[in-house]
Amino acid sequence: MNNKSSKKSPESVFELQQALSQVLLAAVCFLVFYPLFLRGLYFDKQMAGNFIFTAVLAAMLIAIKVKKRDYSLLSTSLDIAIFLYVIAYLLSMFKAIHIGDAAWGFLKALDYFLIYILVGEVAADIKAARTILKILLAAGVGVAVIGLLAATGYSNYPGAFVNNHIMSTLQYHNTMAAFLGAMCFIGLALLLTTTNMYRRLIYSGAIFLMALVTITAISKGALLIIVMAAGIFFLILSGRLRWVYLFDFIYLYVLAFLFSSLFMQQITGGQGTGGIIVVAAGTILAMAGQWLKKQLSLRIGGKSLKKAALIILIVLAAGGGLLMAAPGGQNFISQELNQEIKEIVDFNDPSYLYRADFIRWGVEIARDYPLTGTGAGGWKALLPQYQDYKYTAADAHNHMIQVLVETGIIGWAVFAAIWVLVIMAVVKFKRKASKGTDGSHEFMVMLGGASAAAAAIGLHALIDFDLSIPAIFIVLVTLLAIINKITGSSDARQLKSSIQIAGLGVLVLMLFIGGSGFYAGSVYTDKANGYLQMIEQDADSLALHRDAAIDCLEKAVIYDPFKAENQISLSRCYASLYLDLAQEENPLAADAYKKTLAAIVKAEKLMPCDTRTINGALNTAITIGNLEHSVRLARKMVEIEPNQIGSYEVLGEVLYGASRYFLQSGDGEQAEIYMAEVLEMPDIIAEQQNNLNHERIAKRMGRNLKVSDDLEALVVQTRKLQQGIIGSRQGGS
Repeated sequence: MNNKSSKKSPESVFELQQALSQVLLAAVCFLVFYPLFLRGLYFDKQMAGNFIFTAVLAAMLIAIKVKKRDYSLLSTSLDIAIFLYVIAYLLSMFKAIHIGDAAWGFLKALDYFLIYILVGEVAADIKAARTILKILLAAGVGVAVIGLLAATGYSNYPGAFVNNHIMSTLQYHNTMAAFLGAMCFIGLALLLTTTNMYRRLIYSGAIFLMALVTITAISKGALLIIVMAAGIFFLILSGRLRWVYLFDFIYLYVLAFLFSSLFMQQITGGQGTGGIIVVAAGTILAMAGQWLKKQLSLRIGGKSLKKAALIILIVLAAGGGLLMAAPGGQNFISQELNQEIKEIVDFNDPSYLYRADFIRWGVEIARDYPLTGTGAGGWKALLPQYQDYKYTAADAHNHMIQVLVETGIIGWAVFAAIWVLVIMAVVKFKRKASKGTDGSHEFMVMLGGASAAAAAIGLHALIDFDLSIPAIFIVLVTLLAIINKITGSSDARQLKSSIQIAGLGVLVLMLFIGGSGFYAGSVYTDKANGYLQMIEQDADSLALHRDAAIDCLEKAVIYDPFKAENQISLSRCYASLYLDLAQEENPLAADAYKKTLAAIVKAEKLMPCDTRTINGALNTAITIGNLEHSVRLARKMVEIEPNQIGSYEVLGEVLYGASRYFLQSGDGEQAEIYMAEVLEMPDIIAEQQNNLNHERIAKRMGRNLKVSDDLEALVVQTRKLQQGIIGSRQGGS
């Protein structure tokens, strides 16, 4: 008779744990792979789904660690620093400008931290780390291929090729170029640590494709950081490897430059098939470089490889110089790329001036919110109030400044510390490896590739908004986890405390609940928007679809109480219902009116500095004839965007309407107060204009603020209205 209570053998338990670990590794690989193909997870619904997926995998990790009785978690300084980055975003919520954006920003930071933990845990050895790097390389190749296919007309991926710019899946050519440039270093690391010729051919072809798209994207920022990151990789390597790496890097990028011009000629001429042929020819030549390198190595030997590599580099440089100097040689490189390269050293270029102003404005915002910042979304919310000329920028184009604004000096110091700790870890590991006390050939090359790729992303994030795209931040924390695993394993402090696992469980639960709420809210929001679109297409279906929309929106604000857009939509629906009920003299009209006002107030409270929200609330207030809210919200429009003439026009129209209302009501005194405010507007605009940066406006970097024809006509009408009041008083006396 079998003993049912008998325990499983240690071997079977170990095999189960190994199987679960392999499943988790595969799932984590997918977690870092797929976001790049969903438009970078830029849209909230897709990001909310990522929250849920990450939380599920993190819960699986907790189960495995508890089963193994492994309670270690934050074992290195970098682990702690990235955790503190999450805490900084949590603290920023307490004085957030827009609480919904701040909560969303906290959940994103938490998601990145958990992905960092997951990657660090599954990358238990160099083989697993190599697998994750291969996945990142595959993702880079996928992004490049989609971009190339879109440019040649063989892919319909939305927004992948716009105005002769390859955007691919990330929808922004600068970020895409920087990302693919970073992934080239992962490919080079894999290439340098592979002896199999078949794999070398694959890796060299992959690097060429990514380099080709990077250059064809025409981004001077990406080209600049690639050169800098290439230098970092060179410094991390040592001995003969440096020259092998340099040969591969120069050879593949020179090919990419040459074939980029040929490719641009094909796609701008509408020759899609010709573009594919150019790409195929370039890829074959890229692979042929590995055969050339092998023949060189066999014939000259290892000791002379450095000299041979230098000779090849000199020949390539001289050949390129002669080509450019020759008559018509500059035409070989596309005009757009040639112009972009020239602008790298032109520090009067508007792109440099804009970024300098972003830094200046960001510092000014941070001075008013120094400790814990404005919360995520604070930059976009407050920027118009700190600008000295109007320029729309949803992000600071510098992640250090973005973090400073959003999380204050606390978050800025933590984010800076992350990079300092990474640099220190890499330098310390290289020193140990050079003494032969730590590391190996493969470890050092992998570390060099991951470090160069992370540096490329981090450096480009100092001049653009790459890290505002979640997929890119996920790639970055994945690289940081690999770097930490390679450099920190020998110095890790094994703090085996169940409190850490319990704390991780709390964070996982927060992410799961928050992600589920946001996702469910997005589902109901989409349904409501569908009903509202039906109403716009068929006004006769108003009553039926309006009720359905209200039902969906009321559920949406339960699951996602932080979305002001839903409150605005609700206010519009309630206002429409109120007007219908009031026309029928239905007693329920009063309740609909109260709900309308409540939705307006909630929307304003959620996003008090968002012009779209305030304008939506204003339109609803005008619809139901609430003068108090209308005037207050119109004034707020000017406070939010003092350099936007449209804000003054809206306020003028509301004040003029209020003046007429009070005149008709017999309250001439109140009417005159509103009329005086309208008449003061030209002087207020002139005063605001004196504060503008006219040097930037002269460079056509922003629009000048001036009284528009519509506002001038409104002032004239108001003056006539005022004169009419004065005339009636004189006649009466």
